[in-house]
Amino acid sequence: MEIKTFLALLLLVIVGCSCSKTDKDTDTILYGTWKLIGIQGQDGKMREPNPTEKECPKCFTITFRKNNTLEGKSSSNDIIASYILNTKEATLTIPYIGGTEVMENEDGNIFRECLIGTTHYVVDNNKVTITNNKQQSLSLKKINAL
Repeated sequence: MEIKTFLALLLLVIVGCSCSKTDKDTDTILYGTWKLIGIQGQDGKMREPNPTEKECPKCFTITFRKNNTLEGKSSSNDIIASYILNTKEATLTIPYIGGTEVMENEDGNIFRECLIGTTHYVVDNNKVTITNNKQQSLSLKKINAL
């Protein structure tokens, strides 16, 4: 009887330890700087953003900070915002975006709209896809971890 009790306790400890590590990894997965590599409009087609990375290396970047703030750059403007991340439901909410307000190109507008209306995200290795309530998506690659 003592062996069964010992094994049951050992199993609980192992399962408990593995869950906490996974949760911690999930909580920190978005932290860092991301670069836009694809933009999907309401037509459902993913395409390279304009301007491209070669034309504007600093355009279309987002840095998610550990204090639930983000900063970045669209095609023409600097962006600052706060965000709410729910890792259990894979939801991301950005209630407000501040920053400069220079006229954006079409992709800059989609970039900002997608961030403001973000509903959920999917992480796959060093890439994340962020989708808004209009079914527009941003595909980003991680370029720097925090």
